[in-house]
Order: sequence, then structure tokens, then C-alpha cells
Amino acid sequence: MEPDPYSADEEWFVRKEIVRRIIRGTFDWQPKAEAYETVNRIPVLPFVSSVSLPSESRPFDNLRDATPGTLANFLVEDSKLLRFLDGPGKYVDAFSRCWGVTSPDFSVMSQQEPFLRVLSTWLNRNVGLVWSQCGITVIPHVRWANSMDYDHCFAGITPGSVVSISNYGLWRNHELREGFVLGLPHLVERIQPSVVVLFGSDNKLVRRALGASTEVLPMKTNPHFAKLAS
Repeated sequence: MEPDPYSADEEWFVRKEIVRRIIRGTFDWQPKAEAYETVNRIPVLPFVSSVSLPSESRPFDNLRDATPGTLANFLVEDSKLLRFLDGPGKYVDAFSRCWGVTSPDFSVMSQQEPFLRVLSTWLNRNVGLVWSQCGITVIPHVRWANSMDYDHCFAGITPGSVVSISNYGLWRNHELREGFVLGLPHLVERIQPSVVVLFGSDNKLVRRALGASTEVLPMKTNPHFAKLAS
């Protein structure tokens, strides 16, 4: 799907801002992981058990009424995620009253340069690892646009862990929907998740692609906060 002009302008701003910060040097908050995957040095997030799962989800910037059953999500515009590049540890207190969080959902889009798509996964895992090392339960959020992303988008996830995915904002577009659905069997094959937390449309096509043996936890959140182009 071609983004609307506002989304395109915003995406260009976010790209420039991330690259500018990379040029300035390595993020001083970058955590040291116990293990890394692939040549991109994507850190591996800790295993998340399916024994006890969240009961509802809210956007990370709308946690006023959060409970111990709340999963904080990051299905928002990338411009709102830039704040974490200045130090994700600042937000640990806000998340501590929740069940946990997903790792941040930086966009992976087909029109992005390949290195930016890898970078989105790299940031996803590194920011998530900071929170995990501070005692927050972090469900790895997996994002891909098409098969070009398979080499990095499944990296940094412990096999058998709970994971989260989202199809918000893409279901009505054939190309985006197809890219999402085609990636689901690869997700199952490579990670073998114990549970898939699903944001967005839960239907027969999604369930068929995930397979009958994959447990799915549909997680509803206010669509107003969902990412519109990912």
C-alpha cells in the first residue's frame, strides 16, 4: 500500500532521525546480550512462558488505568517510538505496574531501504532487552513486510517463546495482507511459539496459515492507536 502523504512525510522524518542518531555513534544505552543472532548482531530476548498471559492490552502512552493483567503495546506511529532511542530505561517505572510489554514495533515496510528494515528489528530487540534486563516481561513482537525480511525478522527470539504479531492497518490491502499471511508459516517453523498474541484481524485465513497446532491469543486494543501503515 502506498502511504498517504502525511504518512510518507512522517516516515521520511523518522528515517532521517534514526540515521542521524546512528551517525552520531552507538547508542550509549545499548545492552549487552547473553547471545546474538545473525551477522546483524541482533540480541536474543529471553524466553517468555505461556503459563500466565495478559488479559488485555493498551498503548504504552495510555497506561493510566493499567492493571497487573495489562500488556503495554507499541502499535503507534514510529515518531512516537523515537523517544526510546534517547534511553529506554527511563520508561521502566511506567511499565512496572503492567503484566509486561511487547518489544517496540518499529515499522518494516517494503518501500524502505533494506538496511532500515534490518535496523527496525535491531532496535526492536535492543530496546526490548533493556526493559527485560530491568525486570519487565517482554514479549518479542515480530514484524515483516515480505520474504526479504525473513533473515532478520525472526532473529533474536528464543524458540518456543510467546510472541506477538499485528495485522492492523494492512488487512484491506492485498499486497500487505499477502505479505503478512505468507510469513506466518515461516514464523511457526522458525520459532515454534508456544502462543501467538495476535493484534488485529483474527480469521480463518490467519488461523490456517498459523496451523491448527498453534495456540493464538487474540488481543484487542483500540484501533485508533493501531499503526496505520506497516
